[in-house]
Amino acid sequence: MLRTLPMRSLLPSLMLGVLATPSVAGDRSAHDGSWRGVVSSSIQNAVYLDATVDGQRAKLHFGEPANCTIVAEHLRDIEGRAFYRFQPPTNGGGFCARLYPGELTIDTPASGSIATAFQRAGAPWTGVLRRTNDSKE
Repeated sequence: MLRTLPMRSLLPSLMLGVLATPSVAGDRSAHDGSWRGVVSSSIQNAVYLDATVDGQRAKLHFGEPANCTIVAEHLRDIEGRAFYRFQPPTNGGGFCARLYPGELTIDTPASGSIATAFQRAGAPWTGVLRRTNDSKE
């Protein structure tokens, strides 16, 4: 036979569960914002990168000679690092086409900057981007 509990005995447990649940809308990642810098690999020239990160996605625009844009969807966070999966690029460009379906990693080495890392055509690309003036401080 099942034992029933009065509702008032469950209320403290329910309230604790609601209060302990993190707020997704109120939590902003330290990675969120607009960023600019240079990424490079050991086998190719450096290229400018403008990145906009909003927690669930990162939009990357690579300057010349790459001149393309690609979006990456958030996968997970591990020990302060955010991992994203590149989506198929919509504006063409061989540089961005060879990023798909790879992963982007974003870390925070210091206040006001993010470190980016990704693989392209088997070569690791890395760079440190600085927060732009039009993003949160």
